[in-house]
Amino acid sequence: MTYETGGNQHYTNTAGGFLSGYNQFDSADPIAANLRVLVIFTDGAPNTFTSNFSIDGTDYEAAISTTGSSGRGLWNPTAMRQRLDYTVDGSTVSSSYDIYKHVDILANDTYQGFRLLGGPRAGETTYSADTGESEFQSIMRKISRDLPEKMAYQAREDGVFVFTLGLGDALLDDMGNGTGEDMLYRMANDPRMQSRDATADEFEPNQKQGVYCFAEDESDLGPCFDKMLDVIIRLTL
Repeated sequence: MTYETGGNQHYTNTAGGFLSGYNQFDSADPIAANLRVLVIFTDGAPNTFTSNFSIDGTDYEAAISTTGSSGRGLWNPTAMRQRLDYTVDGSTVSSSYDIYKHVDILANDTYQGFRLLGGPRAGETTYSADTGESEFQSIMRKISRDLPEKMAYQAREDGVFVFTLGLGDALLDDMGNGTGEDMLYRMANDPRMQSRDATADEFEPNQKQGVYCFAEDESDLGPCFDKMLDVIIRLTL
């Protein structure tokens, strides 16, 4: 998924991108390779997720985002600058940021089989419409962080190697739910995560072990891709 953004509105839907890549694997394909590798490349921590939302009695598949101090939606999940219309009290609203007044996030809400809640950051705290914008922003950010890790866990269970590449210092910023780099270590299940305080207890020794590489700037991308290629070649031997 590639989103073009401008100004201070930047949308990182890591779960949506991961799922799009993961769905490319087809076990029924007779010429499919035995080695399956999924590479995630991002320059920031996720702040957006896609789900099926019931807005005042109407269902929408949409992306909801948190940027700055605001909780925003509903965005077209494949065109994040395009806002969806939704019905509120019989009138069409397409520009209001007050989406938190109309969305519920319930205990059993899922997207593509993955629960929105139940992760280490979001926990089991539900959200009821109009509770408050700060509470809505908080739960959105937590779900945005949890979903990619849940998806990566399932992919590794299915025998997929997950490689992650992070670009830029924004990955090192702590947004109250850990850093983007923490998430990328977990998604890859990189053995080096055992030596980091934030991820030491979350390594899964019985799952596929991938690689995380950090690129401080664009000049570091080539060496990161070379590192991943070396590992992939070794896996094929």
